[in-house]
Amino acid sequence: MVDTSVDVQLRLHLIAYLDWVREGVATFDAQRAELLNILAQLVETLSDDNNTIQHFLLGGQTILLSDIANVGESLLDAIAELNASGRVGIGAFYVQTDGLLSNGEALVRNLLIGRADAKRYGMNLSPIAFLPDVHQQNAQLPQILKNFDIDAVFMGVGNPVIPIPFRWDAPDNSNVLVITYHQQDEPKEAIETQRKGQPDGPLLWIHQAQSPDSLSIDTPQTPDDVVVSRSDLKAYTKELREKLPDTMRPALAGELHLQQDFALSGRFSSRVSHKVQTAKQQATLLHIAEPLLALALTQGKVRFPEIQRALLDYTWRLLLQNQSRTLMAGAVSDDVQAEADIRHRRIADNTERLINTSLDTLEGKRSNNNLRTTDETHIVVWNTHAFPVMQATEVKLNLPTGMYPNVLIDAAGDERAFHWDSRTQELGFLADAPSFGYTTYTLRLSTERTAAYNQKRTVAARTIGSASGESLGINNGRLDWTYEGRTITDLLSYYDGGDAGDVWHYAEPQPDVMMRGSLVDVVQVEATPTYERLIFRNRMRIAPELKDGKSRGRGLRVLDLTTSATYYHDLKGLYFRTKFNNSANDHHLRAHLRTELDATVLFTDTAFGMVKRSLSGENPNMGMQAMQSVAALYNDNRGLALFGRGLHALEAVHDEHQVTLALTMLRATGWIDKAQEIAAEGAQAQGDYRHEFMLMPIDGERDMTVLLRQAQAYQAPLRAYQYDDAPRITSNSYLSIDDERVIITAIKPPQRGEGMIVRLTNPTPADIGLHLQASEIQQATRITMAESYLDDYTVNNGQVNVTLEPHQAVTIHLRY
Repeated sequence: MVDTSVDVQLRLHLIAYLDWVREGVATFDAQRAELLNILAQLVETLSDDNNTIQHFLLGGQTILLSDIANVGESLLDAIAELNASGRVGIGAFYVQTDGLLSNGEALVRNLLIGRADAKRYGMNLSPIAFLPDVHQQNAQLPQILKNFDIDAVFMGVGNPVIPIPFRWDAPDNSNVLVITYHQQDEPKEAIETQRKGQPDGPLLWIHQAQSPDSLSIDTPQTPDDVVVSRSDLKAYTKELREKLPDTMRPALAGELHLQQDFALSGRFSSRVSHKVQTAKQQATLLHIAEPLLALALTQGKVRFPEIQRALLDYTWRLLLQNQSRTLMAGAVSDDVQAEADIRHRRIADNTERLINTSLDTLEGKRSNNNLRTTDETHIVVWNTHAFPVMQATEVKLNLPTGMYPNVLIDAAGDERAFHWDSRTQELGFLADAPSFGYTTYTLRLSTERTAAYNQKRTVAARTIGSASGESLGINNGRLDWTYEGRTITDLLSYYDGGDAGDVWHYAEPQPDVMMRGSLVDVVQVEATPTYERLIFRNRMRIAPELKDGKSRGRGLRVLDLTTSATYYHDLKGLYFRTKFNNSANDHHLRAHLRTELDATVLFTDTAFGMVKRSLSGENPNMGMQAMQSVAALYNDNRGLALFGRGLHALEAVHDEHQVTLALTMLRATGWIDKAQEIAAEGAQAQGDYRHEFMLMPIDGERDMTVLLRQAQAYQAPLRAYQYDDAPRITSNSYLSIDDERVIITAIKPPQRGEGMIVRLTNPTPADIGLHLQASEIQQATRITMAESYLDDYTVNNGQVNVTLEPHQAVTIHLRY
């Protein structure tokens, strides 16, 4: 029976939604063609008052609005009318992403663009975040959602470990109501399942529409004490809260894992090249291009500023499209991946254009290849992070014919060591740049060739060392690392095993043998005044593929891995670069890094902070997880951190009373879904690969901010440029804070109006008060992540006093 009255004993809310994947097995255009048919039928269906479906949720991503508008404006107008009358809902994200494979700032941009699209197309967004088919989420999502006035989230999963609504608390004590739903085909099953956990209701039955024919359904038969209400998530959530307020519901804190045994963990390692490239482009856009454009718009003279803002917005849209749930999981056809690769190129081109345009509006004049006859040139190093950075950097120079680098002078007038590669015309040195600013180096030239001491020297040796007394060497076929009086034997090795799974699920073939790479006895050492580098090669012979998809086939393929390990003088850390070519199928290649730490906890970065993962209990190996940029282990008063460039899969494995970090280099599997026999040959990941990662000893204080700052600087390194005319001020900082426990995660132009947006994050459990210093600011306003007004700060000589509560992110709008 169908009833719309309020005074009933038990109500079953019937909610219909669009179960639509924008890109997956089928391409975007094929999917959109089907989408248009579904929506055209929807408009007809909702015009029939006798139809069971009277409210319809288009899904959780607003990108379909522009997808519709590009080919069917009249259809979008009809959808907008239905939305205005409350018949159709949508939102609140631009693109649905994976909560563990997405950066916190990317989630904010995702919601900002979703709001912008809703406004552009005259749509009202759902007040409830709709995240179907989401199994895991980062711990700070409640804080992000509350900043956008969203206090409830729907997560539909196959079989949730928590089958009743609950309160989800973020580390900053923000909370939202989480509604999980066990997907069932019949309302009778849904009623029986939900009555066990919610005997007083309300009850929920979700109808998934996947085609035009699935929009019409019969009124479901229910028990006599249950009435059916044609409903939506807003009405269902309202009744939930009337039955029991959020404060009285069971509460969970931290990351959400709504299915057991790290469900679908294979998505962390499939199509590694897409994940790595997407993460690198995100770091460049977020931490270099966006801050420079914000600086140029406030301190420079930008022609056509709205064009630059529009280009930034467009580039973020492309990047978020490449971060969709299916693409980041690797669960797409080869045709869809090819379209994503085209977006990668567009993102790279647009990002560099934004960087170059911004730099050319600020002080100084970059070299334009019009050579001058001069005895010096200038190198300006830009630091787009809001903390000082010391880092090795290289710059390609254009010098007058017959002139060579002679002496490098820093902004203070002191001589600096450098190395020169005459073949590539690249100058390398250790740069020391102030917080969110630049520093200028003067390179004196000479008609005499650069001294041999400043050139790269390659010798046949087996050991390198650092200025602090560390050493790295190859002994008895093993790589040994000595630091701080300790030695890790067999520091780095490569292991390869078969993979009989698909992109969602890793499966070990039976029987299988893990192959270890053997060091080839051809080792070199490259030395310059700024670094020492050990270059070595590992070789392994692996099966070309699995036989019948289950066990190793006959034959062998050679997999050669060339690795360089570098000590930069006066810098902490051991920097690795590994490259190889893959020609085999059905296998999983990992770099094993021994730590000699018997740790029980692993820390990895997540949205606006770090998360602690247990390595103890019955199963001390945590399984495969995503490492966005850093992982750290501690044991008593010492620790070790691993930093990566790009998003990688990581496993922490207990081995001989110590933890080995296994970093995925490549996972080759030719199936999207093996059970359904959906193949994708491109997921076999043939071709060339290059990975960069770094190890750094850390003390035992467990300072998360140190790790987050180092990770941010490693993923978005300093940028050096040759200048014909140096800036008038040789070194300048435009923005800084005076408490190292806080990290600035975003410096960006505002969505509307002038000025600069700065987001400060406190990853610690303590209250922190600090001073933010920015030259020439006239006004400072505290706003939400959605960039809505909260209150004003007092500005005193360019200084603002800011207080952050534990694990809180505070957003400030600076006006100049």
